Amino acid sequence: MKNQASFVFAMVAAAILAGPSASRAGVGEASALFPVTIPAKTSGVAGVKFVGIPVARPSIYEGLVTTTVPANSNSSTVFSDSGFDASALAALGNPVASTARVTDNNFATEDNQYVLEITSGANIGLTKIISSFSTGGVTVVGGFALPVELGTKYVIRKDWTLGTLFGNNAAAIAASGLSGGLASSADNIGLVRSGVLELYYWTGSAWKPTRNVVTGIDYSQVRVPLSGGIYVKRNKTTDATLYLTGIYRPTRLQALLEGADNAVFAVSTPNFKDTTLAETGLHRYVKTSTLISACDEVRVLTSAGTVQSYVNSASPSANGYTGGFWNGSTTNAPSWKSTRSGAAGSANNLVIPAGSAVLIKKEGAGARQLGIDPAYTQ
Repeated sequence: MKNQASFVFAMVAAAILAGPSASRAGVGEASALFPVTIPAKTSGVAGVKFVGIPVARPSIYEGLVTTTVPANSNSSTVFSDSGFDASALAALGNPVASTARVTDNNFATEDNQYVLEITSGANIGLTKIISSFSTGGVTVVGGFALPVELGTKYVIRKDWTLGTLFGNNAAAIAASGLSGGLASSADNIGLVRSGVLELYYWTGSAWKPTRNVVTGIDYSQVRVPLSGGIYVKRNKTTDATLYLTGIYRPTRLQALLEGADNAVFAVSTPNFKDTTLAETGLHRYVKTSTLISACDEVRVLTSAGTVQSYVNSASPSANGYTGGFWNGSTTNAPSWKSTRSGAAGSANNLVIPAGSAVLIKKEGAGARQLGIDPAYTQ
């Protein structure tokens, strides 16, 4: 089990039944249909793409932080707040046993994996897994690299699973644009866990992994983290369009990357149009240095299926690097270049295709809070 920090809130209202066009403080929630083009298999080579998830499942609650949560990375930070009481739990369906739903593999049960998404302040867009509820508040997995200040807004959602994002019957799978069948001919959906890519596919009647199938597991409940991305491998000789339907998110996405030196993470983008590496805003977050070996790497999957790596190569002092955490007031320009060649800034205009996610290789063992800005007009 990962580190846990207790995050306690008071509910500003009773349960809010989140419809497709609901609107709440800090989050503009409008229903969206998000198409993503996946390239065809060509000359025997599968078409591949890392796909970001810019849509979320509807909110169940909105709330307001009433006790400041300090930055921390341990499991002993506890806050009390009587605002999160029995009536709030009842309106949530009494999810007091949710601790059992959080494991190292992030499997959900009964489509009931809750997440907390911060919707205002420096941590806006950061999503944390909820491990338990109590009348004293909410406990989430992992710490906070930045303090969560008094008055910060948040929402509680259910997170995506393979079944809720793409469907769990033939009609829903067809509507999503996925092709099922054998593992070798179906579209494969990949999730990065602990630096390992796990592949899943729709058999025509169920979700299964492409290897190491375990009898009795409902793989439709495999969690697809909102702040992560998915790898899509197209095994058909025609292009495909996937359709992701959910609540449109107008804010940046953030993820707290915790793990060993050189750990690799998939990070989603909120963009449904082509964007450049400079426009992502990642230069505000990543570890920066004139030495490539001292930088975080941003890895982009090309249409040819190859991975290319880039670093923000400016001097830390000149670039306003503040330990890897976003400095919203910085006016310093991005200075991206390839890890293979090129001058500082030569990769600023690298195009990341619409709907793409990126991979981050973290330099050092310290936690890194990363965010990707929306490149569209709200």
